[in-house]
Formats: sequence, structure tokens, C-alpha cells
Amino acid sequence: MGLVRTGELWRQYGNVRGVPLLSRLGSELSGYKDKGLVGMGTLSEGLETNPLHYALFSDRLWTREDISVREWLGKYARQRYGFAPKAVVKALEVLSSSIYNPVRSQEGCTESIICARPSWNVRKASTWSSGERYYHLGDIVKAARGYLKAANDQPNLVKKETFRYDLVDVVRQSLADAAFYQLQQVRSAFDSGDLAAYRKQVKRFLSLISDMDALLATDSQFLLGTWQKRALDWGDSRQEKALMDKSAKMLITTWIDQVPRSLNDYSNRQWAGLVSDFYLPRWKNFFEFQMDVLTGKKTRDAAHAAFMDKMVRDELAFAGNGKIYSVKPEGDTLAVANRVMNTHREMLDALSAEEKHSSGSPWELQQGSPLQFDVTDQVTASGTYTATFQWKNGPSALKIHSVRLYEGNREVASDVHEGRTGVENKDNIYRLELKKYRTNLDSYILKAEVSGVSQGASKGEMVLKKLVD
Repeated sequence: MGLVRTGELWRQYGNVRGVPLLSRLGSELSGYKDKGLVGMGTLSEGLETNPLHYALFSDRLWTREDISVREWLGKYARQRYGFAPKAVVKALEVLSSSIYNPVRSQEGCTESIICARPSWNVRKASTWSSGERYYHLGDIVKAARGYLKAANDQPNLVKKETFRYDLVDVVRQSLADAAFYQLQQVRSAFDSGDLAAYRKQVKRFLSLISDMDALLATDSQFLLGTWQKRALDWGDSRQEKALMDKSAKMLITTWIDQVPRSLNDYSNRQWAGLVSDFYLPRWKNFFEFQMDVLTGKKTRDAAHAAFMDKMVRDELAFAGNGKIYSVKPEGDTLAVANRVMNTHREMLDALSAEEKHSSGSPWELQQGSPLQFDVTDQVTASGTYTATFQWKNGPSALKIHSVRLYEGNREVASDVHEGRTGVENKDNIYRLELKKYRTNLDSYILKAEVSGVSQGASKGEMVLKKLVD
């Protein structure tokens, strides 16, 4: 789910974004009527992604008054679906104040890591997009459940192309966001060296991708085959069709047919067929090579090199595989949506609650260095702890130089290495080995030597977790 961009007006109203920005544009544009403005259009990448934004943009063009978004959402639902179920209107209200209302303008939408080249610290798929998650996962889950409630109460709604598209889209978004948080569970199991836990968490992660593909397959607008057919129809001869097929697949994957490629996954898509045949195998391979590290078959560097070699070869091969994908949807949208939301109910509930009531300790660059955290309530036994630093918002990334744990004034554990957290993370997890736990102390204090990459009062959180013994 991305953003509508509006050129100079976007820059002029830089402190007003998303739905609130669109509700104000008309007062500016209407002033140009007398100067000969007779029409308005949009020309953007990814035009077919956010119907709500484009509808609001169009409605706002010729009125001087600000639009009451709350009232407009009910009208929008009636126009789009024929009537406005309360559960849907509430869902739209949640979305309009959450994912549709970013904290700042950004070059691209916040992407799903499912579409990204796998790594432990991955936050986005393409080079120039944003990795910031400015909205709560719980909001998207709430909206998805609102759409599901309306559909289950009135199944005929799903027969409407517009409603079915939006239902698939919001449930898809829930699964996409859940994958980001589930990857952290896989990483924790990996760090602990627990093979059984690792296999279990990997299975849960991969099931999110498989279930997403099954959901997308129920609507023709989310099929790789739909995109492919449009390309094939441009070719006359067998050779031309083969070229069109390869080009169409290459544009949404590697972009060009050689390496290195800074545009890799630039035009990533969550489409049935592409998810199952391109993104899912990449993640499976990544986890398999990480298993080699856990079992001692490969060093981390050797596993990374082997994975990268295989990934590059597989990516380049996909565009020329010649496979023809179906243009016909498979499965019942409502049945599949209910199934996947029920299958992952426990995960979605837990992740929503964890994000809303974060166990992390906030930090702000204005605090200076070292950042200091009282972790007495979190250090409850001897063992290995991980301190993960996560940037949330602000103009500067955070450099972490060292992390040390103190019993009172005595240093008892440390990890000294250069890490970074911002739109992208690098080595931002610190391991602290507490050999002996004492209960007769006033406090355990964690201190982190840090610096800002640039000026500004960026904010984030530090999450301290004890690894399973």
C-alpha cells in the first residue's frame, strides 16, 4: 500500500501527509480555475494499487472546503461496494489513520520482506524504497477482520469485484507484515542454536508465504498470469512472445539480465505465481543454508557465499523459464481468507499485542552517549542476552559502537562491534554473556556507546531478550 504523489503541492504541504493531505488539496487547486485549469490527471508508477487515495484525490480537486474524511469514507464505501457495512467503514477509518497516513513523505511504499532478497536484517525489497514501519500491525489485522466480518455476514459482497479486491489486499497486507515480525522469531531460534525451534519457526514463516499465494490466486487482479498474458499478446511470432514473456518476468524480478543489479526487485509484486515460484524458493534456500551453519556443515561466510551464488543463478533463470501462468482465479476468496486468518490467528494476535505493548526501551539521539537503560526487571538469570537496537523514525540513523551490562557499577558483560540501525539495519544485535546472576543488587544497567550518522533527534527502541538455554 503506497502513497499518491502530487508534485509541488506535496512539497508545499510537506507537514500534512497521506489522507489528511488529500483532503486539503482542493482549496489550492480550485484557485487555478480562473487561470484556465480545466482538468487534472495523475501519471504515476503503480497506479493500480490504492483505489481509496485516487478516489479522494479526484473528489477533492474542485472544492474549496476541506473534506471531512470520516464522512467521506462512508460515501466512498457506498460508491465502491453498493452500500456501507459498519464493519467496513470502521476498517477504512482504521486504515485512513494508520497505513494510509505515514509520518512523513517517502519515496516508495513500505515493502514486504517476502519480496526481498533474504537476510537476517532485511527491511525492504528494493534499493530506493522505505524500510520504515510507521503503522501498527494490529491496525491492519483489525481492518482485515472488519472486512472479513462484513463478508461473512453478507457473502454476496465478495461477488463484487471491488470488495473482493480490497478484501484480498488487506488480508494480504496482514500476512506481509506478519512475515517481518516472524523473521525475528526465526532469528532468535537461530541465535539460540535450537534446531527444533529453528525448524518450527521457519515452517511458520514459510507458511505465511504459501498462504499469501493461495489467497492471491483467488482474484484475477493478483495473478502473475494476468500480467504475463498482457505481455504475450504484444507478440506475433513464437520468438516475439518468448521475448515478451522474458521481459515481463524480468521487469518484476531482476529488471535486467546481468549482475550486479541495483534495481533488483525494484518492481516487486505480490502476485500468485510470482510469490510461489520466485519469492518462496529464495526464502527456502536462505533458511536451508542457515541450517548448514547451525549443524556445523558450513561457516557463516561460506553459507552466505553459497546462498548468494545460488540465488543469483535462480533469479536470472526465472525470467527465461518459459512457464505459462494461469489467468483464471483458483479457490473461493472468502473461504481462503477465513482459513489463512484463522491459521495464523495466534501469531497475528501475539504480534499485534507485542507491537502495541512493546517490551522495548525507548532511546533518542538527543539523550547523547552513552544511551543508558535500566534492565533490572529484564535480567532475571544468568545466560545469554541479546540487545537489539531498532530505529523507528527521525532524520538520522544510529551507529552503535559497544554495548555493556553493569551490575551496579561493575561491568559484567560486553559486546564491542560496529552496528547500525536506520532504514536498513547492519549488525544491530549485541550478545551479552552474563555468567553469574546476583539478586542482592539495586540494579542492572545497560549502556550503549552510540553516535548519530547525521544531525537530528531520531528515536527508536532497544529490546533485551534472554535466549533459550
